[in-house]
Amino acid sequence: MSPITYNSPLIALAVLICSVTCYAAMDMLGRVRRSRTRAKSSWLLAGACVLATGIWATHFVSMMALELPFVLGHEIDLTLASWLAGLVATLIVFYVSSRSALSAWAILAAAIPVATSTCALFYLGNLSLQLTPAIVYLPLPTATTALAFYLVVAASMWIAHRLTTVDRPMSPAATALVSVCIGAGLALCHHFAVLSLVISDRATSTASVSVDPFWLSLLVSSCTLFIISLGVFAALLDRQLDKQTADLVESLRSANAQLRYRSRYDALTELPNRTTVYERIRAATAEVKPGEGCALLYIDLDGFKLINDSLGHGLGDRLLQRTSAVLRELADEQHTLGRIGGDEFLLLMEHATDADLVEAFAEHAIAELARIREHGATLSASIGIALYPNDASDAATLVTAADLAMYTAKRAGKNRVQRYLPSMGIKQADAFQIQDELRAGIDNDELVVYYQPKYRARDGGLAGAEALVRWQHPRRGLVSPGLFIEVAERSGLINDLELNVIDQVCRHIRDWRAAGLRVPAVSINLSVARLLDDRLIAQIAGALARHSLTADSLILEITETLAMEEFETATRVLGQLSELGIRIALDDFGTGYSSLSYLQKLPIHQLKVDRSFTANLDEGAASAHSEIVKLIIDLSHVLGITVVAEGVETAAQQRYLTQAGCDELQGYLLDKPMPASDYELRLVRETESIEHAFSA
Repeated sequence: MSPITYNSPLIALAVLICSVTCYAAMDMLGRVRRSRTRAKSSWLLAGACVLATGIWATHFVSMMALELPFVLGHEIDLTLASWLAGLVATLIVFYVSSRSALSAWAILAAAIPVATSTCALFYLGNLSLQLTPAIVYLPLPTATTALAFYLVVAASMWIAHRLTTVDRPMSPAATALVSVCIGAGLALCHHFAVLSLVISDRATSTASVSVDPFWLSLLVSSCTLFIISLGVFAALLDRQLDKQTADLVESLRSANAQLRYRSRYDALTELPNRTTVYERIRAATAEVKPGEGCALLYIDLDGFKLINDSLGHGLGDRLLQRTSAVLRELADEQHTLGRIGGDEFLLLMEHATDADLVEAFAEHAIAELARIREHGATLSASIGIALYPNDASDAATLVTAADLAMYTAKRAGKNRVQRYLPSMGIKQADAFQIQDELRAGIDNDELVVYYQPKYRARDGGLAGAEALVRWQHPRRGLVSPGLFIEVAERSGLINDLELNVIDQVCRHIRDWRAAGLRVPAVSINLSVARLLDDRLIAQIAGALARHSLTADSLILEITETLAMEEFETATRVLGQLSELGIRIALDDFGTGYSSLSYLQKLPIHQLKVDRSFTANLDEGAASAHSEIVKLIIDLSHVLGITVVAEGVETAAQQRYLTQAGCDELQGYLLDKPMPASDYELRLVRETESIEHAFSA
């Protein structure tokens, strides 16, 4: 047996093929680690196939480099088996190296099957030659080569894992340098493995298929071209994905910045909202020194609801904007002006101790507001004044005192200023009376549920309804929740009230379905007290079981502000409700201070865009509100969340939201809240429409 000789240029070609392969595989591994979608598995499989093909091609180039006195042949099945052995090795490499955390022991353990599979590729490739007499493997060189394979594989996996980090991806130049080093190491190990073989000069290949050197060269060139093409394609795709990701991140950053601003400022008037003003009041009262003080003006526009109802919300919004502009001009740098409700404003005057001067300022403000004219509508205002520390002991009682003074001005004839008087505290007794009457009302089944339908934007079909509680008081008549919900929350009656509503809704759904009607899911609002009640899950499950309903019959709504303030509890409780099959809706989205990224952490199925966004939509113009709404809809759909728009009151708003891809619409334009009997008629009409469509 003469010593084995080889063709040096072909050995260099083997090193080149292996290096290019490692470059493409390293690039794909980085993309696997950065991916968080279903494409991760596809990238992992593609990268493993590329790496396996490159190593397989390196083996055959190394074999082609042998200068033998006979023509080599190959058995197809053994040749394919050698490639599959390489694929097993590369799948393990990609799976292990793509993990976020990887210890040295894990690398050393994983390198064992990888090196074994690589040696199997080498052995099966040689076996496919079917040489007679057979190839002889020198024990010591063969063992040394196997160990070298193991060490190179372990080192390569460690380098690949360290340099394809998600936070700091490698540059192309660094990737190329590392790939050359790894490729050279693997190729040279393979070359030395070939040198450990002993092949007889009289050997012949009995394989069924002989491979001409030209075709083998073509095969190797094709494999190399294939690998390089994949690498180039991957690089181009990576750039495109990076650009799209950067654009999306910038959109998210911009949207989050706007949402953070909206969480602190009123969307219509750009004034600080309730949260911001209350924070400033707490800070101002805490900073008051002995002998100093501050004043709070509670400003409420008179008869504004009538203006809205008779002249439209568009004109009402313009009046609110002009009101805020007038008050801004009157306020100075030591004043904090904010809008806390529909037609309610708070003006905090720091370092104000003279009640007469504060009252004179308020009178001047009323006079200036009276000069506002809009399509025949004029404004007047009632202003309540409270001083700290004369009229209140803290920020909360200061607001309450100013509020009581304002309501006293309203009852006295409106369009006037009223200072707080100690006797006004007696009015708080009204709240206790409502509390007692509400407790009796719950026991006497005086609460009734109204339903406001929601409609699918695309075809106008009934999508469901929101349950709204009303109080059928024996003396006061039908009482809106604005009068008693706050009392119920303060007194702890909110738990019994909401349980009553849940039971009524479940009973209505059961009866309607028993009558053969198709009843979509009904949404029910949850308060903070219910969310924090450990009995909530069992009580809702009990109500469903009691009325023989499935969990998908209900959608439970919590406000965005509540979700953020009680984030950990919300995540846990809503997760448990979601596991039961109950869908969760995030109400009043856009009014709180959440980031869009929080939507991924909460088990949210439905998002309700707050009416403040809907009211300010400007169809046909790329306004800030319309862009935010469109972005919210698009990002929600990416997360698999359906979107409901609240407060749809004009056809223009309906058209824009439909075009923007909103799933469901709710508002006075489509239907007002209605008694259960009226909603039943909607269900009858919808059921007949569906049955007619199926029978047609």
